[in-house]
Amino acid sequence: MKDWAIKRDSQDTSIFITNEMENKDFKSITKKERIPSEIRTNTGTLSSVEQLLLSRNYVFSNSLSEYIWNPSGYDMKKLTLYTKHFKQVRFLYSGEQLKFIHLENPIESSIHQFSNQINNNDLNLFVKGLYFSPFNGFEKKDYSQVVPETGEKEIYTLNNNFIEPLNLTEQSSETELIHFLKKCYPNFRTEPDRLLFNENILNNFAVRLLATIYEQISFVVEVSSKRILLLGVSK
Repeated sequence: MKDWAIKRDSQDTSIFITNEMENKDFKSITKKERIPSEIRTNTGTLSSVEQLLLSRNYVFSNSLSEYIWNPSGYDMKKLTLYTKHFKQVRFLYSGEQLKFIHLENPIESSIHQFSNQINNNDLNLFVKGLYFSPFNGFEKKDYSQVVPETGEKEIYTLNNNFIEPLNLTEQSSETELIHFLKKCYPNFRTEPDRLLFNENILNNFAVRLLATIYEQISFVVEVSSKRILLLGVSK
């Protein structure tokens, strides 16, 4: 196998530690509190974090849920601004500890602003690298097509020594997003949109940013198309 990626046992899902952490944390939830959200009527330019929270709903479906982990460790004023892009907001507690913020149903004006920023080539480079790579040409598709029910899959972990982390200038431009990921996503997982698994992935801005924060980046790859079905990271 290529030095830049290590092939793993296709049955070994332990590298996607997010699953285990989610199951443990969700089982600990003792209280769900619905929070009235002040819906934004005039949505200005979306920040990098706002784009990230809206991106999957734009690309795949308007009915997806987003979870923000460890919200008490982040700036609650900023989180309140982020939640205003969604019609349904719930706080999930384990005892008295706020474990998650659950976001559902993005408002139309926010999705419209996201679309405008695509058309104006004003997307954050991290979001663009995950969901709007050159391979998909800004095309949209049904969420059901993301992970095929059948088809051979392989799991790979990148060798971070082959990835150039963001330089100081690039990190400075992504301060808000990097801080958000560090605090609210100790482990990050997503389904990229038609991102192909080949050596070009090492130069993908999203992968380079993740390598700046996390120790391990792994992929589930559809063998026939080399399309990345799942990306997961851990510290």
